[in-house]
Amino acid sequence: DSQQPVRTPTKPVLLSASQAAGLNECTLRWFVDHEAAAHEKKTAAPGFGNVVHGLADEVAKGQTPADLGVLMERLDRVWDRLSFEANWQSPQQKEEARHALERFLAWHVMERGRRLHASEEEFDVRLSVEGFDLRIRGSFDRVETDDAGLTYVVDFKTGKQVPTKAEAQEHAQ
Repeated sequence: DSQQPVRTPTKPVLLSASQAAGLNECTLRWFVDHEAAAHEKKTAAPGFGNVVHGLADEVAKGQTPADLGVLMERLDRVWDRLSFEANWQSPQQKEEARHALERFLAWHVMERGRRLHASEEEFDVRLSVEGFDLRIRGSFDRVETDDAGLTYVVDFKTGKQVPTKAEAQEHAQ
C-alpha cells in the first residue's frame, strides 16, 4: 500500500498489440512485467525473431532474393551477435531459425491473390479509454490487399509453439 501512485497518472499507458492481449489474461502479471519491470527475461527469442523478421522484410522489399541459401548466409553474418544462456542453445536455435525461414519462403512464394502494400510498417496510436490515455505502438509485419479490396494484416510468428485454431481466434493480433 502506498500513498503515491506507482506510475505517473498523466503518462499514457504504452502497450504493444501482444501486451494489450495479455491484459485480458492477467492485469497483475502485465503490471509486474511491464510497469514494474520485475521480470527480466533472459532469452535469445527477441533477437532471433528480430533477425527472421528483418530477413523477411528484406525479401518483401526486394532487397534480398527469396532463396534459403542467401538468407542463411545473411543469418550467418549476424548470428554470433545474439546472446544465449548456454552455448549449446546456439546451434539448436539456428536450426529453428532455418525452419522459420523455410516456412516464410514457402508462404511468401505461394499465390494468395494479394498485393503487398507495406512490410514492417510501424504504427503509433493514442486513445482515451475511460479516462485513461493509452498509447499502442508496434509494427505490422505485412499489410496486403486482395482483388476484392479486403485488407489483410499479417503477423509472422517465429516461436516454436504453433497456436491452435482456438488460440489464434482468441488472440487475433
